[in-house]
Amino acid sequence: MASKNFHLIIAGDIPELYHLPALVTKQGFNVRVCMNGTEALQAIVASPPRLLVLDLNISVLGAPRLVRILRKNPKTAEIDLLILGTPEREKEVTALIREGRDAFVPCPFNPEQLAGRIIRSLKRFGGEGSEEGRTVIEGNLKQMSLVDLLQVFNLNRKDGLLTLEKGKSRGKIFLLEGNVINAQTGSVSGEKAFFRLLSWMTGNFRFVQGTPKTEIRIQLPTDHLIMEGLRQKDEMESMIDTLPPLEGVVKSRIPKENLPKGLRPSTQEVVNLLEYYEKVEDILDKASPPDFEVLHILKVLIEKKILECRQDPDSSRQDNRPLLGNEEVVNIRDCLGEKDQLLEEGSAKILVLYSEQEAIRLFLESLKGVREFEADPDLVHHDQLFGAANLGRLQVGEVFSLRLVGLSAAMAAAPLWSPFCRRLVGVLSLPPHPDKGEAEAFFRSRNIPVLRVCLHSGEESGIRLDPGGRGAWRRLLAGLTAAFSTNCFAKREGK
Repeated sequence: MASKNFHLIIAGDIPELYHLPALVTKQGFNVRVCMNGTEALQAIVASPPRLLVLDLNISVLGAPRLVRILRKNPKTAEIDLLILGTPEREKEVTALIREGRDAFVPCPFNPEQLAGRIIRSLKRFGGEGSEEGRTVIEGNLKQMSLVDLLQVFNLNRKDGLLTLEKGKSRGKIFLLEGNVINAQTGSVSGEKAFFRLLSWMTGNFRFVQGTPKTEIRIQLPTDHLIMEGLRQKDEMESMIDTLPPLEGVVKSRIPKENLPKGLRPSTQEVVNLLEYYEKVEDILDKASPPDFEVLHILKVLIEKKILECRQDPDSSRQDNRPLLGNEEVVNIRDCLGEKDQLLEEGSAKILVLYSEQEAIRLFLESLKGVREFEADPDLVHHDQLFGAANLGRLQVGEVFSLRLVGLSAAMAAAPLWSPFCRRLVGVLSLPPHPDKGEAEAFFRSRNIPVLRVCLHSGEESGIRLDPGGRGAWRRLLAGLTAAFSTNCFAKREGK
């Protein structure tokens, strides 16, 4: 018999929680209650819910560890959380929750109020379904502006999805009871995406009524949201000649350690991003503050001589060949047993063996300007690596990426080496190389290709990686994937 799909799992042994299942099931949602962390983990993996209500004091498997396990599993990483705990533990919970998706609920709480919050959260997951029988409005933004549309929907408390199209650009605005709860355009979402879309004066729109299927990433009332977006738009237009151009390239003029201390969080985030990206448009996409704030930060840093900005070289002179050809990507997926899944999303790993933090920094410098690289968001906000850490990914195909994982070559980290062999294309060994003999030998003994790279002139032999060295990266990946395919073929042939 097929297992029941649960919309909500409640994990905890708080008396006030006992009333929740009856209140929620009346609205047609399936609920399961788990008394400890291990039971909750088993239930979640068997049937991932839309929402998890979690007692911070849950027994057997603690709440922080349970959340970390769920975040690392692609099957459960997107589950929304409501974490319950005493007010003095709110700071402890901050590291566990994602802004706009998860929330902390202080104890004691009102069960009816919590049930209402849960029901509203679950309702927003309602499927798009068929458009039959639902209101569909289409038109052109020249005839009716986006501001006018949103005000009409807000006044009439409409639920639905507003899709925008301008040339090759696409955007989405999600509405719940007339309020904007999320927006998306390209890789950007939330308020940042909404403010971008608000500047669209031309294009087509299409509104389909229905409960939006999205997370709530915008909390600001829609009228305030529009006013703030228009303010930023007006200020950006008035300062356009003094702001760095989107096609510009920015570089730091002073070492990171000499930067002023105590920078504002938004300024610090932009400074951290400069370690991985140099194009203004890339920094805008990766930074969390709105575009106008990021551009203003860059402007101030340029005026203070901390950064310099120059025009990006003519794109016609740039090397735009892919890092890996389609045939090479197909060979990797074939070796991974995915030849019949070429149109589905997939990824593999490349390990980066290091013994010094400086080597990782120089390694990431070599990826600046490589448009296929996206740094891991956690890395942007933390300066130190501990044992193993995601560095980012290289998108080498439309639906395939190579994840770069930093791994310590110290013997103390040896227990980590074996678990990382799964879906491993190869290993890059950073200088100094002599202290990595044991680690390199471990992976070679498992027929995993190991390539040494050098990051300075005059270093030991290896593929030289320079900042923005796209050609070197192409040679490196070609060599690594060729060796990986050869080893897979030899293994199949029993050699």
